[in-house]
Amino acid sequence: MLNRILDKIAILREHEVYYQQVHGVKYIMKGLDYHFKNYMHLLSEDDDIHWFHEVVAYLNRIGQIYYFLKSDFIAAQDSEVPALKRVIPFRMKYSAHRSIDAPRRDDLPLMMDISIPNMYYTKPSVINPDVNSKAIALPKQNSDGEREPYALFIDDEHRSILTEIDSALLRKISELGI
Repeated sequence: MLNRILDKIAILREHEVYYQQVHGVKYIMKGLDYHFKNYMHLLSEDDDIHWFHEVVAYLNRIGQIYYFLKSDFIAAQDSEVPALKRVIPFRMKYSAHRSIDAPRRDDLPLMMDISIPNMYYTKPSVINPDVNSKAIALPKQNSDGEREPYALFIDDEHRSILTEIDSALLRKISELGI
């Protein structure tokens, strides 16, 4: 799937007005792939902290590709990227800023300590059932003030994310008639 996406980026690259914007996405996609592979490799190790660093790096790349897809050039609609939309809140809380340093009015006190892997879940990986996937979580509060965490297993979302990226690029190529 990565190669199909890189091929589409190469096609879009010819539109020089957007050259830098499109050319940089190739490296974003390679970085996304790199961090995902490292995450999957680290699931088989006992060291709990390194997998978390790969998830944060993956989320950072997700944010970059998300904003490229939402840019005026690609103009992806939310309906085209539902998996990315599910993942972006994690990027905002784990990679974009720490609530404890720069609280925003909608931040809950229980969200202020999530820059460390203090809340995560495990289950068998959908990609490699021999290892346990690890998920980061976003704590949320229900109307009764109880925590209702929302977990992200990136190996569950990765294929859907790649499919959405591929589809959005294909749509743009079709719109340009190339």
